[in-house]
Amino acid sequence: MSDFSTDWLALREPADRRARSPRLVEGLLRRLAVLTQPPGAESSPSPRTLRILDLGCGTGANFRYLAPRLGLVPGAGPWVRQDWICVDRDRKLLADLIHRTADWARGLNLTTSLHGEGLIIQGVQAIPGEQGVGGVQGDHGDRGVPGFQGAQGKIHGVQGVQGGPAPTTHGRVRTRDLDLARGAESLLLGAETLVVASALLDLVSANWLAGLLRACARSRSHLYLALTYDGRIDLFPDHPHDGTLIALVNAHQGRDKGLGGPALGPSAPACLAELAAGLGFALEAADSDWVLEPDEPELQAALVAGWAVAAREQVPHGPESRGLDEAICHWHEQRQAQIAAGLLQIRVGHRDALLSPEREPGPRVYRAEGSQAAPLRSTSM
Repeated sequence: MSDFSTDWLALREPADRRARSPRLVEGLLRRLAVLTQPPGAESSPSPRTLRILDLGCGTGANFRYLAPRLGLVPGAGPWVRQDWICVDRDRKLLADLIHRTADWARGLNLTTSLHGEGLIIQGVQAIPGEQGVGGVQGDHGDRGVPGFQGAQGKIHGVQGVQGGPAPTTHGRVRTRDLDLARGAESLLLGAETLVVASALLDLVSANWLAGLLRACARSRSHLYLALTYDGRIDLFPDHPHDGTLIALVNAHQGRDKGLGGPALGPSAPACLAELAAGLGFALEAADSDWVLEPDEPELQAALVAGWAVAAREQVPHGPESRGLDEAICHWHEQRQAQIAAGLLQIRVGHRDALLSPEREPGPRVYRAEGSQAAPLRSTSM
């Protein structure tokens, strides 16, 4: 599923990377470890291939974020062999995925080779005693917050093979041109496939999401679902029309996006929790808000422009709505002027979720990070 340009996806990728919850990725590694290791065993490279299905993959941001943390980058995690199937209906984005991912891999000193319409990525595992994983940005992106490089190796304790060459990492990336509107039945999930998606759930219908979770329950698949919009938008400084515009944008989010009926929009996190409970998944969730500072004017400008278009599409036609339409245009002009002057800060609320199949129904729900984020304040500018 995708109606997004490569430019927009490239623009948002750094913000997405910063926003994701590292705690949930660490939880994902712990949950996956039970597939190959008994409780309490020291983490070590797994001989098994981890199969991952990336839904609505776009240009591959999910792969570039998750694959190294799972172990494709030497020394990072136990899954040194990964097989990714990246699904989208936009062939142009799928082609761009291969090129961008090959460039990304070469930047990490991994070797790449084309294999049909897919990509093979290989590397040599870290030598025992080496610290960290060079060349991988932190979980909080370019702002220098400690993240992947220092913490991951320490947390997961991955070591090379004592007294000899360490194992080789091997990743296969295949693309699949598929319209997700066909539903989960078209996905052909294998047993214990890891299912991942980013910025997708708010676009799908409740029926579509229920079908996906039923399919994952049957295959006993874990799900890592990142960056689901939850309806929270906070801007600083305030504007008198913010509330009206946000309400219109959230209403627009509920329009049918071609995935089984009216989209869940901001109700997606709550719907996911309810469905997960009924199907026996353990659910862990955390905030993954975008916080866009004045030094990101391109992303801010694109976001504000998109909101204005969505809000105007919600305004009924007719002379009685002219005042509201003009108010939206005025809001947009003022916000763009603030962006150009470096005066605007934006927070957009998202939720990450990790779902794991349990043997017994009635999952526990973990919410270590609530969705009551502090409002933006002038002290952070």
